[in-house]
Amino acid sequence: MTVQPDVLQTTSRRWSTVRISVLLLAACWLLLASSLPASLHGAGIVLVLALVVLDLALGVTTNWLAFLPTSRLDERQAALRNRAYRVAFRLVAVGVLLMVAFTIVGAIAAGDNLQSINAVPDAISPRHLVAFLELLVIGPTAVIAWLQDDASGSEPRGLQHWWSLLLVPLFAGAWLVAGQVLPAQTVATRGSSGLFEAYGATCDHFATEKSIAGGLAGSARLKVEVCWDGRHAFAFGDPSLHTPMDIVPIPVPASELAAPLSMPSEPDLTSCAPRDPDSDFVNVSETCTEQIGPDGSMHLTAHARMSPLSGDLGSRDIEIQLVVSRDGKILAEG
Repeated sequence: MTVQPDVLQTTSRRWSTVRISVLLLAACWLLLASSLPASLHGAGIVLVLALVVLDLALGVTTNWLAFLPTSRLDERQAALRNRAYRVAFRLVAVGVLLMVAFTIVGAIAAGDNLQSINAVPDAISPRHLVAFLELLVIGPTAVIAWLQDDASGSEPRGLQHWWSLLLVPLFAGAWLVAGQVLPAQTVATRGSSGLFEAYGATCDHFATEKSIAGGLAGSARLKVEVCWDGRHAFAFGDPSLHTPMDIVPIPVPASELAAPLSMPSEPDLTSCAPRDPDSDFVNVSETCTEQIGPDGSMHLTAHARMSPLSGDLGSRDIEIQLVVSRDGKILAEG
């Protein structure tokens, strides 16, 4: 039997399109799994939506062979799926090792530790969590799409088979709604009092993080070294907070110093800024203000804005408050 040239061209064109889709899927996954760039600056959701489109396209092309019950498979399809799962198992192992390597390289490139000891500890960033789930769930389908040949019996899909692509705008809408209505999750930690002293005052470390939708809709965080001496409590380590230096306990009153006393900059102790992964899926801007009350208590407020779209469209504001009394007691936090 002679195969017509136009049939060969159609088959080659169709499979080249499928394999290009697999390569695009791999490229999007690498961008999501990598720690470089350190932040996607809100473009993470674009990568996720691109992955969803490619996932659905490959699923339709392979007739969702990876998820069909075994009873619906013939011998050839079962053999193809078994081979795909064996290959996908190895791909998951390689992918996890790549993610670990990316994390280490990203930390080295950023010039800091993997996790600041003074910050709220992060188990896994939302960006890497999505990459892992993508690898785990869609890996077999991508392998089947790559291995499947024209003899597999997979026919070109008509328009009626592509209705699942309607899930993409629904997914995007659900993400936008979740960022607006889901309550912020708060995690707060405190160090051990007395391990650090400044200007003769006792100090303690406080760190708080508020995340929306597990970080997929943004996170805000605050870490601060708070010192107190029985008269006042104040933030130490960030000149931008404008801590009144005349309340800082020093051997010589500030008014009698030849040169004004300045607050040192210690960003590892006190910082009011999002980490790079916090801005992967939305743009996050954050500012802090400090006030010393008449009773000597310190009132520190972090204002954060989560902007999923350009121009602050659909943005959401959240606050983190910390109030510490002049003797080191927490009056308000979160």
